[in-house]
Amino acid sequence: MAHSDAAAAWKEVTPHLNSLGLRICETPTAGRGVVASHSIARDVVVEISPVLLFAADEYQAHGRHTQLDSYTFVWEKRANGSTMALALGLGSLFNHSTHANVSYQLNRAAQCIQFRTVRDIAAGEELCICYGAGKMWWETDDTPNTPPATETDECTLFGQMDLADADDTSSSDTLQSPTYVRAPVDTDAPLWRITASPDPHTMPLDTMLAWALDAEPRNCASVARVLQALTKDKVIQSGAQLRHLRTFRKACEVTRVGSDENKLPGNDKTDRLAVLVAAYGPQSRDELVALLAPALGDLAVPELYLVRVPVCAAPSRTRLAEWASVWPCIFLPPGAGLATGNALPGSDAARAATLVDRAQDAARWQSPCATDWIRAGFARCLKTACAAQAAGEIGCAAFVTEAPDAQGQVAIALDANDTRTRDGHPLRHAVPNAVRAVAEWRAARRTAPVEGVAANGQDYLLTGLSLFLTHEPGRAACLGGEDGGPYAIHEQSGLNHHYDVWRWVDPNAFPEARGLASAIALDL
Repeated sequence: MAHSDAAAAWKEVTPHLNSLGLRICETPTAGRGVVASHSIARDVVVEISPVLLFAADEYQAHGRHTQLDSYTFVWEKRANGSTMALALGLGSLFNHSTHANVSYQLNRAAQCIQFRTVRDIAAGEELCICYGAGKMWWETDDTPNTPPATETDECTLFGQMDLADADDTSSSDTLQSPTYVRAPVDTDAPLWRITASPDPHTMPLDTMLAWALDAEPRNCASVARVLQALTKDKVIQSGAQLRHLRTFRKACEVTRVGSDENKLPGNDKTDRLAVLVAAYGPQSRDELVALLAPALGDLAVPELYLVRVPVCAAPSRTRLAEWASVWPCIFLPPGAGLATGNALPGSDAARAATLVDRAQDAARWQSPCATDWIRAGFARCLKTACAAQAAGEIGCAAFVTEAPDAQGQVAIALDANDTRTRDGHPLRHAVPNAVRAVAEWRAARRTAPVEGVAANGQDYLLTGLSLFLTHEPGRAACLGGEDGGPYAIHEQSGLNHHYDVWRWVDPNAFPEARGLASAIALDL
């Protein structure tokens, strides 16, 4: 947030210490900004900023009259005003872009903000976040508006209502438990990402039922405040499910849905606005009417009716019109996640799923340079599996290595195969054997003089390494969920590390695989 009217002249580079070597530099048009000094991969946490909070009365009396007003934002809305926050560290120096390369997530419990890259960033590129929708305070009148980006864009739209729970630290929307998608037969890419995350270009528009009522335009702001208070106090139990939706819509544009699913036309002669109240299910119509009647008074007639609304926010700006035709809503900014519902605790369906663009995935593997070393890794893995099978073991193998450096050299290259037959042990699968081999290799290396600079976490689990497999381990070994069922440990939100899983689409392309007795699934 480097846009400020302050007359101070910043130095070209402001000294700063951080683990990724980020630089604070003067930008041509936006004051100071955060710039990458070297390339940064996608999905890397680049900053965790603590926040300094200001009570509503304190900020109104003092803070808004100072330069703080250009850097603070609403942290939490309360009945007596909004708590404002100032991001410390690099948090206040990320400039705005409608095509942000960094996403952020508020952690109200820990009073901090986590910033994470949403794509690969090149050296010298500025790191930007999306402040939100609408015209920014520094933009001129001829600057084109952009659609709203998040539900917490502070009242940039008429009648917008913040339904976020004060105790809820997630900024994601709600999506039904996704299907774990396997590699299709018609893909042109050699590798297919194994993930439950939907593709923003192909994910279906799912809808749910919600309660709405009509209100006069002059009363809408007051009605919104009443509904917000009832939702915050949990009198209305399902308001948080609607936070990705706009609160108001012209009543004449609304299609009412009866309980028998027969659509009833709305009144096309009224100038009233339809107001979204709650999701269908947690409370009955009669219960909601009994709660709303005394709270609304003469502001609106609590005659509730059912409407259909999108289950989640639009996955991209290009599909916003499709979603908004059902009910006006927001679209997900780059890197935002969809919180999935109806999920087993701890399963992949319980995490916040970042959308996966399959077209971008396919483009990533079109270059032979990107796939040659992967092809070689699978070929080596298959050779080990064939040798194990010839020795009387089960034909499963693993190969651990790292991406080659500029000279094509790698520091580690270890093979392992299944030894359940030899050892008579059900857990002697190739994967734990490979992990054991890495541990032994690292233990031996610690006795030798250390070369180069050690990096924090470099020897933690398989950090920085690639694991090639001929077969996905069984559920007892790693909760693979029968080749990609409801569990997928690489997509658990509670883990303190992250990795991707890719499958080679056509294992028949490897002649080494023809001698194996069991069908293979080449995973990376």
